[in-house]
Amino acid sequence: MNIRWTCCAVFVGALLTILLYLPGLSGPWLFDDYPNLLQNHQLDIDPVVADDWRTAALSSGSGPLRRPLAMLSFAAQAAVDGELDAKALKAGNLALHLLCALLLGGLARSLYAVLDPGGEVARHRLVALLAASLWALQPLHVSTVLYPVQRMAQFAALFMLAGLWLYIHCRQRWALKGASTSELLAVAIWLALLTILAALGKENGLLLPWLVVATEVSLFRGRWAARDSPLLRGLGWFLLLFPLWLGLALLWHVPDWFLGGYANREFTLVERLLTQARLLWHYLYLLFVPAIGDMGLHHDDLQISRSLFEPWTTVLALTAWPICLVTAFLLRARLPLLLFALLFYLIGHSMESGFWPLEMVFEHRNYLPSAGLAVFAAWLFASVFSRRSSLTAVSIPALYCLVLGGFLFVRTSTWSDELRLAQVNSLNHPDSVRAQHAVANVFMERFLAPDEYGLDREQRQIYLAEARHRYEANYQGSANDLGSLIMLYQIDSGYYPHLGDASRWLALAREGLQSKVLQVSDYVALQSLMRCLGEGRCSAEAGAAEDFVADLARRFPGSPRIVRLQYEYLRAIDAPRTQRTALLEQALVHSPATHELRYRLIEEHGAENRYGQVFEQARAVLANDPHYRQLSTLRGLFPHTASDLP
Repeated sequence: MNIRWTCCAVFVGALLTILLYLPGLSGPWLFDDYPNLLQNHQLDIDPVVADDWRTAALSSGSGPLRRPLAMLSFAAQAAVDGELDAKALKAGNLALHLLCALLLGGLARSLYAVLDPGGEVARHRLVALLAASLWALQPLHVSTVLYPVQRMAQFAALFMLAGLWLYIHCRQRWALKGASTSELLAVAIWLALLTILAALGKENGLLLPWLVVATEVSLFRGRWAARDSPLLRGLGWFLLLFPLWLGLALLWHVPDWFLGGYANREFTLVERLLTQARLLWHYLYLLFVPAIGDMGLHHDDLQISRSLFEPWTTVLALTAWPICLVTAFLLRARLPLLLFALLFYLIGHSMESGFWPLEMVFEHRNYLPSAGLAVFAAWLFASVFSRRSSLTAVSIPALYCLVLGGFLFVRTSTWSDELRLAQVNSLNHPDSVRAQHAVANVFMERFLAPDEYGLDREQRQIYLAEARHRYEANYQGSANDLGSLIMLYQIDSGYYPHLGDASRWLALAREGLQSKVLQVSDYVALQSLMRCLGEGRCSAEAGAAEDFVADLARRFPGSPRIVRLQYEYLRAIDAPRTQRTALLEQALVHSPATHELRYRLIEEHGAENRYGQVFEQARAVLANDPHYRQLSTLRGLFPHTASDLP
């Protein structure tokens, strides 16, 4: 395959991928899109104000580095389009996906040249094209490409793939001829720069140096200037194991660094690690067998591993990983890509599937780790079928790509409509509380906005009844589902008073609060409840609402989020402004850096023309914002400059 045919094949592959993803571009906004994008007013920038770009870049609360590269791209699209448009953002994600696939193809071609230095260049190009196709057509990646906010994961993958390609390209030459100090320094600087750029997309970009070391020990194995270097080989293995030792040392000496966040989780560190051992095998299964029925946005139906034998597959999964690694190590001379793919996969998952108290399951975590597996799978296809006829060698990999493409199209079509996506997820995961809740939420949303969806009176009633049925089924399946209890209370209060005393749902929610670990979805439900109680739309006995609010404050003392809920309630009942400001001021004494509460206090003072207090609170915002991330928001509070005044 010459250059011209390669370019044509790349163009056709990119066009096919675009066509398969096209239905999903019209899909909805999703969960994390709302706080990070739609409700992030700092992305609404004036393109000619330089500091607006800075504050937009730092406007994400995700991760310690705040992922500024991805946020800048969102701000840029909003500036060009005039607003954040879901279709445009998903199209941008698709373009990044194609660019990542192109980089993966280049990386794969360099890898194959290392493994088979005397082989045909045309064959290497063909196998690299297969690797890029296997990865680009992977149905599991739909939940990255068509989920706008997951551009963060894409940026990290983009620069990590570029860095690995650079290293492999240069290292192949060094294995034969060595390298000068200046050349080593230049490559080190480039890798450092690409690592920084990857980490500014998402923090797992910091794994690039570790992946470089994994490439070194699995493929080059200390080869330098046409000779084996035991020193270089030993250094490679030391650097490969060093992050593990460092992580264990940190866990031993500063356990709160990892363990502090588990207070807000329903599992422990040990349970998380045991479950991840099983989950990583499940991810592998989904990557090689496109079982789209097992895929979805919600995986809270996953059984947590409470011990080695609960469930029994835990011990099996846990022992299988070292067996596979030892086998790959023993076969590294004959099958080096197996060790490379396994190390790539495990290192790629190490940050998000390791010690940190993150959510247990997310499909987008496979976006980068699956790249090494695609490279290995393409090489395996080529090795196994090259011994057969040319027709077999081409048709079987092509057929597998067509199967992947077919399942990809089914999945992107599902993602084209919010209700269809929610219903399919609920069917695929019938035991998932979140999946069932998502369907009920969509029905409720359409009931409340009938004109937007063209619903007549009868259809509205059907949607309302279906929403209530699902909320109640959720409660029956999980008595601790606070969101369903709150929605049942609001629905029965407003639309089904004949069903009985709606306040029983409020009593059950109040009871559940005593042991509930609140999640983001619970805060959203509680915020809706505060407005409903305060505005009188929800029927309740005298004092019941106040008792509920007091329970929240006792259960979560000093929590800024709970203070915000209390404030929402006080505003809804039109409580005296002095009472509202007293609540905010007391909370800010304990949490002075909670800017959201301070902005509410600025609004309260501004409504009474107490401009001295407004400026004092603005000063306090800056005093607790050393990096001036809130500057553009503050500037929006004072739109009139000296030049505007008469």
